[in-house]
Amino acid sequence: MGELVVKRILLKRILAASAAAAAVVATIWVANSADAATQPAAAKTVTSYVTLYGWVDNSPPGNGISGGRIHSHAGGTGTYKDPVTFAT
Repeated sequence: MGELVVKRILLKRILAASAAAAAVVATIWVANSADAATQPAAAKTVTSYVTLYGWVDNSPPGNGISGGRIHSHAGGTGTYKDPVTFAT
């Protein structure tokens, strides 16, 4: 092999190694940037009151719901076509 051919082969290997190293550095940089951006916010405590009305509070008592689109009363089997409706 001539000296020129050897230099071209070495140059291609150096360029390929440099490109691979650059890809690794870029991947690490992106991964570290993503980790920093997805850190959860500090916890925050909220004090609130929730009032629930159940079966016996309905008039008349029962499992009726207001404005149901799938069910007219609380219930269901828990499938995609028949999801569970919870009346409170």
